[in-house]
Amino acid sequence: MHELLLDYKEKRRRPGGTDIALLAASLLIATASGAAAAVLFPRIKTLEEQKVLHQPETAVAGTSSRNNTKDPHQLGIELKQANQVAGLLNLPWNALFADIEASASDQVALLEVEPDPEKSTLTITAEAKDFNAMLSYMRRLQTRGSIKDVYLKSHEIDLKSAEVPVRFVLVASWVIQP
Repeated sequence: MHELLLDYKEKRRRPGGTDIALLAASLLIATASGAAAAVLFPRIKTLEEQKVLHQPETAVAGTSSRNNTKDPHQLGIELKQANQVAGLLNLPWNALFADIEASASDQVALLEVEPDPEKSTLTITAEAKDFNAMLSYMRRLQTRGSIKDVYLKSHEIDLKSAEVPVRFVLVASWVIQP
């Protein structure tokens, strides 16, 4: 029987001529790139400043002139949209997704998660290995703090697949607590 040698520690080798040549070439390229950038950046900045000065309109979304005067109705619409976005950002997304992840199983694969904050509902499309896995997943979701009233909206058995998985859609109430 032959002796088995397990060498977990790599033996250090000295850098050869090729290694040093590659290092020198990469340093030369880096230096040349830095020098080119140092020459080009001031020129680019000058061109950008000239472009901004010669533009009749500003690049700010929704403004059409330099004095930024807007129709009060348009301002009201933009303010309403900004408030809606701020409201969505302030929702407890982390708690919801943590609860969904905590309910995960190797028997169930999530295909789609569709929260609806306005209706405080959550629609989950998933695929389970069998009916028992689907029902177990529903029970686990039901025990989470931000999800309640979980019910099965639809299901379909995929007879074409060898594993015969169950594709299903769940709907639940999303408990939104600030």
